[in-house]
Amino acid sequence: MRKNLDTTASVNGEKILASDFDLAKAQYESKNMLDAELLDGLIKERIVLQYGEKIEDIITEEDVEKKLQALKAEQNGNIFYQKAMKEYGSEEAIKIALKNRLIYNFVKDDLMNQFLSVLRIDEDKLYFRAEEFAEQYDLSLIHISEPTRH
Repeated sequence: MRKNLDTTASVNGEKILASDFDLAKAQYESKNMLDAELLDGLIKERIVLQYGEKIEDIITEEDVEKKLQALKAEQNGNIFYQKAMKEYGSEEAIKIALKNRLIYNFVKDDLMNQFLSVLRIDEDKLYFRAEEFAEQYDLSLIHISEPTRH
């Protein structure tokens, strides 16, 4: 039997404890995830949150409080708040989870935007590269016939 303080994985020196894994497993029980998928998700989440820690003050306590109030104000008698209280045990724990989710979403969007900004292709550069490539070949030797019309 494993102890709650046993290390399941380590991300840049930060441990993911068996208790962290067990909590996530309980939270995602209805999703029928394999242990490997769940652990992969926990590792990715830690990487993103560690990246988020490097960016100071991206999520304020006011942002977290707004999310908490929105959770409480949900229709159907704030059923999501009730469920969160049951899962996390206290409002303070809910706030920590909300802050982590806000940081995670911010960093994920930031990384995606950085990736897309690098990925963008300038049409002029693309045309220049195509011409440069084509110049490597003697295109006069290529015969292109007119399409036959019926």
